[in-house]
Amino acid sequence: MTRAASRLVGRDAELGRLGHAAERARSGERTVVVIEGDAGLGKSRLVAEALAVHHHPADVVGLGYGIELTGGQIPYGVAADLLRTLVRDAGADRVRSAAGAYAPALAPLCPDLGPEADAEATAARILPAYASTIEWLGVERLVWLVIDDLPWVDAASRDLIGYLARVVRSSRLLVVVTVRTHDPASDPAVTELVDSVTALDGVDRIPLNVLGREDTAALVTDLTSGTATQEQVERLVAAGQGSPLLTEQLVAAGLDDHGLGLVVSPMLARIQRLDPDTLRLVQLAALGDGHLAHRLLRLVYAAPEARFDAAVDHALDVGLLRYRTEEREFTFAHPLLRAAAEETLSPAERLRGHHGWGEVLCDPRHHHDEARLLVAAAHHWAATDDDTASFRAALTAARVTNRMGDGAGTGNLLLRAWNLWERVPDAAVVAGRGRDDLLVDLADALQSADRLAECAPIFEGELDRTRGDPTAPPLRRLYLAMAAGDIRDVLGDTADPGLYAAALPSATALLAEPPAPLLSRGLNALAWYVRWSDPALSYRLFARALEVSREVGGSAEISFNSGLVAYQLASRGRHDEALAVCDSGLESCVGLVDYLGLEDVRGNVLALSGKLQAGVAQLERALARLPDPSLAPAEWVQSALRTAEWLTSTGNWARAESLLRTCAELNVDEWLTRTFVAADTSVFACHRGELDRAARLADAAWESLGPSEQSQWAVVRYAVRRCRALVAASRRDHDEAHRLLAPLLSHPGIETDAMLWGAAELAARVEGDRADLGAPPARDSLALVTAALEALPSDGPFLTALQRQARADLARAEHTDTADTWAEVRHTWLDLGHIPSTGWACFRLAGAHVRAGDRHSAEAPLGEAWQIAERLGAAPLRDAVVDLARGARIPLARPPDSTRPTSGPLARLTERELEVLRHVAAGRSNDEIAEALFISPKTASVHVSRILVKLDVTTRTKAAAFAYKAGLVTLPSGDMSPS
Repeated sequence: MTRAASRLVGRDAELGRLGHAAERARSGERTVVVIEGDAGLGKSRLVAEALAVHHHPADVVGLGYGIELTGGQIPYGVAADLLRTLVRDAGADRVRSAAGAYAPALAPLCPDLGPEADAEATAARILPAYASTIEWLGVERLVWLVIDDLPWVDAASRDLIGYLARVVRSSRLLVVVTVRTHDPASDPAVTELVDSVTALDGVDRIPLNVLGREDTAALVTDLTSGTATQEQVERLVAAGQGSPLLTEQLVAAGLDDHGLGLVVSPMLARIQRLDPDTLRLVQLAALGDGHLAHRLLRLVYAAPEARFDAAVDHALDVGLLRYRTEEREFTFAHPLLRAAAEETLSPAERLRGHHGWGEVLCDPRHHHDEARLLVAAAHHWAATDDDTASFRAALTAARVTNRMGDGAGTGNLLLRAWNLWERVPDAAVVAGRGRDDLLVDLADALQSADRLAECAPIFEGELDRTRGDPTAPPLRRLYLAMAAGDIRDVLGDTADPGLYAAALPSATALLAEPPAPLLSRGLNALAWYVRWSDPALSYRLFARALEVSREVGGSAEISFNSGLVAYQLASRGRHDEALAVCDSGLESCVGLVDYLGLEDVRGNVLALSGKLQAGVAQLERALARLPDPSLAPAEWVQSALRTAEWLTSTGNWARAESLLRTCAELNVDEWLTRTFVAADTSVFACHRGELDRAARLADAAWESLGPSEQSQWAVVRYAVRRCRALVAASRRDHDEAHRLLAPLLSHPGIETDAMLWGAAELAARVEGDRADLGAPPARDSLALVTAALEALPSDGPFLTALQRQARADLARAEHTDTADTWAEVRHTWLDLGHIPSTGWACFRLAGAHVRAGDRHSAEAPLGEAWQIAERLGAAPLRDAVVDLARGARIPLARPPDSTRPTSGPLARLTERELEVLRHVAAGRSNDEIAEALFISPKTASVHVSRILVKLDVTTRTKAAAFAYKAGLVTLPSGDMSPS
């Protein structure tokens, strides 16, 4: 069963914008919203939904559908309907009272406003009467004025809309107008009105586009109450072309072939009546839809030019095809026409048609190495019975899509080639490479497309295939098994724990093995296994994998292995060598994803070497390589997470937060990446002071890990442990934080694994914070942290700063830290450009001065910490600074800066008065302002009085409004601290 009505889908953002517009109007700001879109996209439905969701009981709503009257000057449609609604909602007396002396001018539109009516009512009288009435009614309630389908509204009503938009200002009025775009019958005056109105302040222009595939599928599912099969949903999605109206009509016609036929049958009959030449043309066009360039269709048609031209002219004349002159390309007038044309093809005609398209598109004279055409050629050949041509076309197209960074497209094409391999005679000769080469490239493409789950069965299937082959080299079976196990680990399915242990005795043989495509994967898997127990062997295995990939691997393998070796070198403090490895690998990169991965590594190495800004710039360039993250979501997210981490360090928290949000929205399927997203976002929330959110994210990441920590990829578990420990430490649960960190501090990989270095620094901070709360030193804990710091490398500025920070925190735990201790830490982080750590070091320095009884020396570092907290929005640092300032009675005044108002009433205020005004805007009383600024309540009262006089306002509320409108206050009013 199907139903005609459905819930609104795919319009959440637009509905939210209408809600914001209603709130603006409700606050007294005249607001106009113009909703634009083609017919059938749901403009009226969106407005109806907005009224259902955002309408308050006291609101009044006017719905207008204007018509052209003979007299022409009375806006009957909009004005009459609105006034009748107002009378019904508010009562005739109230509306008449709002109209006042203007009531007679409006009485012809609404007799209830009589008894006297202005017989000479014209626009000169009606427009101001209408505006005045709306303005007065809007004093008490929000007035919605909805004008549906503006092109069909009469001219007088359009004059009214323009008049209201320009004249009514200080009233709760929301005007919502819907406009049909691409309407050839539209009056030019409508376009002129829309352009003039949208140029005004307070006007929001909301374009409605066709629904995306997922939203259309959701609409179909809702319309059918979930009874449609996946095949039916896919067919309706394709036929509906993102139009809600057309989709509903298709569903209403029925879900079976007969139902769709009710829509398609007239089109099918129309096409079948064509002459043979035109019929053949539209059939070939149906197969080639999406790449119907005039030159290509002519070649595929393969007939004398005069016959081709005649067929084209006829198809255009009867409205089956359209021609885009600038692109020199044809399109069908509607997808259902294309479907009907394709339905007229016999199986033999279909095969011949795809064959013809495949031959034309595979010819270098015609495809010009254009990815779209090469991919189309591969799809055409796949629809024929020529396996060799399909195999060759898939590989050719995959090379181009890989260069573009389209991991999903490359994966699909290589998967097709892989499945055809055994059906193609001399496949290695045709491909120009071996089966293992294809397997490696396929795995890389699927992983970049976030489809790693498809890789494991492919590797395992190849392993099963070799078990029955007595000639298969034993070592090849070994590294196939390790590569499959490596994939299972990444997916969260722990591989056979004995697999790598059994392979370890073969390490020497693997290192000496001649270069082979899969060898590097086996070497890497074993290198990961021994990276903590035998770092020297691990590095040799990683380095050999890079050598092998340089000899026999493709761009993706070289990029990946160069990154692994670079990280190994960087963790040993050999940053210049690591950068050289990256630069060498970049010379071999071909695909955008390969560049992205290796440039990401290079940015991280730069940051670890102490060049934070250069590292961030490199990381941003890496992300820019792939403007559409959905092409390779897993790789993009991994790079974005590292970029966000260093952006947080350099103080660009807005950009970091934006990247983290995008990472979450991409919803990558890969377990490893998804867990890192939750953990990294949790860490950022801790920096912000959003501890409840941080805890939820950390718990979700932890629950996704499962009980075991023995996986090859246990490193992600350690990252989540550190994340949960940070949440516990932020909540002052120091015992829990230490419990979580203890296994990391004694981990053998702490010497070489950058993931573990932060755990040592956090553990030292936990012990310092514990001491600050008056707890006695935990000797066992201190000993464990001290041992971890001894094992930590100290190569390069970043690790030096981290070591100094941690040792200063240990001194704090022992109550032996001094101002000199923290001055050195501050200087180190400041030189490095690590803004949050600089802020905390300044705070600790100020605290050390206060403990020494030197309040004066504490003022500068505490002020610096305060400014950093304010700029970043770091609530924990800000709260700590405020507590110390209040306890030590140190004033926190913002110094003069370039943001001080230079014109208008605010320019007349002194620095202290601006400070007081910020607190007034935050809702502080005089007593609270006095406490924050360490002045007397009487002095605060004097400042407030002077502010009101200088701003020429009578109340604190109006002064606060002044501050917000001028941008003087940007923090939420409930979260204002001394600035």
